[in-house]
This record gives sequence, C-alpha cells and structure tokens, in this order.
Amino acid sequence: MKRAVTLLLILVVLAVGGYFGFAYWQQKQLAAESLPPAAAEPTPAPNAASVTDTVTSTAAPTPGTYDLTVQADGMSKAVATLTMEKGEVAKFRFYTNDAPNTAKRIAQLISEGFYNGIVVHRVEPGFVIQAGDPTGTGASGSGQKLKAEFNSRKHEPGIWSMARLPSDVDSADSQFFVMLGAAPSLDNQYTIFGKVVEGFENIQKIQRGDKIKTFTIQ
Repeated sequence: MKRAVTLLLILVVLAVGGYFGFAYWQQKQLAAESLPPAAAEPTPAPNAASVTDTVTSTAAPTPGTYDLTVQADGMSKAVATLTMEKGEVAKFRFYTNDAPNTAKRIAQLISEGFYNGIVVHRVEPGFVIQAGDPTGTGASGSGQKLKAEFNSRKHEPGIWSMARLPSDVDSADSQFFVMLGAAPSLDNQYTIFGKVVEGFENIQKIQRGDKIKTFTIQ
C-alpha cells in the first residue's frame, strides 16, 4: 500500500513539474520572439556615395541661368566658380558633349546650392581632392545615381571627374574629384565631365576638412 501511495506521489510531482517546465519554456519563447532583431554591423564607407535610384537624364536647368552649350574649344560657355572658406577660388567649365547627363546634373546641383558648406573629405597629394558628400564621410550623396559616361578624355592635372563605387560603374552621384596629377589607370573607368580653367594652384592648396563656401554657376 505504501509503495502504491509513494508511486502515485512521484507521478503527481513529475506531472506538475512537467507542466510548469513547459510553461516556463513557452514564456521564454514568447519573450524571445517579441525582441527586435539584432542590428546588422555597419558596412565600411566606400569612396563614393551610396545612393538609391538610377537616372539616365536630369531635368533641364532654369532657362537663362547658365548655358552648357559647347564652344569651339570643346568646353561649355557656363563657368562654375568654387570658393573655399579659406579664400581659394577656382573656375571650372564642362565637357558637355562628352558627358551630357553628368554635366547637366552637376550644373543643376551647383545652381541649387547643393555644394555650399560641404567639406572636402579626401585629399591625396599629387593624386586627387574629393568632395560632394553632404555628410563629409564619403558615403553619401544627393540620392540620384548617374549612368557612366566614360569618354576619351584623360585623367590629367585639373580634370574634373565623377567618384563612384568600385563595384558599380553606374553609381556616380554628387561626389566628384579633381586631379592633382596624371593617372592613366583611371581613364575609361570614371566619367570625366569638366576641367579647372582658372585657379588650379588654389586647388593644390586645399586640405582635407576644408569647407566649400560657395559653388556657383553662370
């Protein structure tokens, strides 16, 4: 009789323990499911902007503001003037026929004041200076990708060219670089769309972190 009672008590204890054990496990599962997923580790910032949508052309600039028509020397009538906060001034003209969509887009951004207050986030002496990221990190842009317009122009001192992601030729956005030296390895790999026509010696003085005061076009 005692054995039967003892056996019955053991069975009751096991049953109750099993129930509460299952309930505890179930509560843990529900709690785990209610937690937000772990955040992904940030990816390293690329040299060029990381942006969203692709465009093949841009809206026409405001009539009468500037003229991207090409003159006999192969460069635009329009002149873009870069003024740094430290006082350096340089002027650029566009190779509109060689990179029409890129020239239109950059001219549009300049006319809208997009570059005003942006810092030069990259300087490689004897190679390039790079700017055009509003965050100053080299990982952002205006939000519109441009299709590549590689052309026969050469990456020589003073050349104005588009930065892009190494893995995507159609990822150029608002970031540009100006050549401080020659780099034939960049030819037909990056879109050349203009050139410094005045003040190249001032471009050579720019240092990383220097801020663009104004970038205008007329």
